[in-house]
Amino acid sequence: MMTGIEHKQVKNPEDLSSVEAELDLSWDELSSDWQSQAYKKTDIKQLIKHTKRRVYLAKCCLAGDLLATLGVIISFIWGIIAGDWEKATIYYLGFGSVTSIVFCIYVIQFRLQAWRQVRDAPDKAIANAVVNCQSSIKYAQLVKFSCLPFLPVANWYLYEVTTAAEKPILPALLFVNVFIATIWWVSEYFLRKRRVELERLKGFVSE
Repeated sequence: MMTGIEHKQVKNPEDLSSVEAELDLSWDELSSDWQSQAYKKTDIKQLIKHTKRRVYLAKCCLAGDLLATLGVIISFIWGIIAGDWEKATIYYLGFGSVTSIVFCIYVIQFRLQAWRQVRDAPDKAIANAVVNCQSSIKYAQLVKFSCLPFLPVANWYLYEVTTAAEKPILPALLFVNVFIATIWWVSEYFLRKRRVELERLKGFVSE
C-alpha cells in the first residue's frame, strides 16, 4: 500500500529535501510512540511491585502496632494486679493503653478501607497506588500528631519517677524528648514525601 509520501513526485532538490524531512518526522513520531508505550508498560509493572511491597510493609507496621498495644495493656493490668507499682507508672501505662487503642482503631479503619479498594488488574495499578499513598499519608499524620499528647505526659512521668528515686532528671528528659522529636521529624519527612508522590500519581491519572 502506497503512502501519501510515496505518491509525491520529486521534481527538484527542494522537493527532495521536503520529502526526506517528512519521512524523518514520520519515523521520529513512530519511534517516540513505540518508546513511550514500552516505558509505560515497564513503569506500570514497577508500580504494581512497589504497591505490593508498600501494602506488605503497612501490614507489618499494623502488626507491630497491635503487638505494642497489647504489651502496654498487659503491663497496665499486671501493674494493677501486683499492687506495688508506683502510681505514676500505673497512670502512664493507663494513658498509653487508651491512646494506643485509639491509635490502632484509626489505623485499622483507614488501612482496611484502602486495602479493600486494591484490585489486581493492571489497569488499576495507578488507582491502587493512589489509594495506598493516601493511606500512608494518614498513617504519617497520625504518628506525627500522636507525639503531641505523649510529650507532656512522658516528661511528667520522668519527673515523678526521677524525683522519687532521687536521680538526675536531665539525662532522662533529654533522651525522651530527642526520641519523640525524632519520631515527629521522621513522620514529617515521610508525610512530605508521600504528598509529593501523591501529586505525581494524580498527574498520571489526569493525563
